[in-house]
Amino acid sequence: MLAGKALMGVDDIGTALEEAVVLESPVVLEENEGKLVVLYGMPEMTAPAYDEELGLTLDTIKALRCKESYERTGTEEGKTTWEWTSKGMETLFGEAKLGEFSLDETVLKGLPTESDYTQFDQQEAQMYNLDRPTLSQPTIYVLKKGDYYYDEETLSRSDNGMIGASSYAVTADREGTVAYHYRHFNAERYDALTIVGRQTGSTLTESGVGGLMSVHAGVMTLDKLADTNQFYLTLGSGMGMLFGVLLMLPAIKNVIPQKENQKRKKG
Repeated sequence: MLAGKALMGVDDIGTALEEAVVLESPVVLEENEGKLVVLYGMPEMTAPAYDEELGLTLDTIKALRCKESYERTGTEEGKTTWEWTSKGMETLFGEAKLGEFSLDETVLKGLPTESDYTQFDQQEAQMYNLDRPTLSQPTIYVLKKGDYYYDEETLSRSDNGMIGASSYAVTADREGTVAYHYRHFNAERYDALTIVGRQTGSTLTESGVGGLMSVHAGVMTLDKLADTNQFYLTLGSGMGMLFGVLLMLPAIKNVIPQKENQKRKKG
């Protein structure tokens, strides 16, 4: 069934792209209303992403906020242990346009978040402590109190982050501390993007075609877009089928002994 759905998706992508309108210049034309259009270029940020919970402005179109909490995880050799535990992620969007098109969040969600965000507004961030897991790592953590440290044993660090003294009291006091770090879309990494969506007024919204990605690095022809999206759709379906088989293996293993036992009873 998954393979059948994948093939249907491949056909849908191919058909949709055959009817798509390629715009050499990102201009809104009345005759393209409701149609799938392909744009080339780099989005221009018109409003930065903003973290309302922390009151931080992020100079980027899209950011992924990752939250961690320092929690007690158990006991090893009679000693209580704590670790940073993931508490989920949240996507934050700014606003952007490409030529005459405003880019809807359903399109912006296709932008990759590959780089650590480090350029915080110092006035906004002055109420927080900005810390790194090690002095040599680029990731900056935002904390309302305390430091991130290298791990629960390290309270002072060398360049490699490994030299420090342990203090049970200080470590325990950090329990419940929350830290945030951000990944973001870094436009400086790209010369151009290919953006696919549906013209809705002067806004570009998601295509509505299952499996068709909205953002691609570089300048892609329609044939290249079709090949790339069909490849990832088929690959994803194949991985899903493999995962399904792995889930079924325990049940299959249980069925085989039962059948063998039934044969022995009959014999």
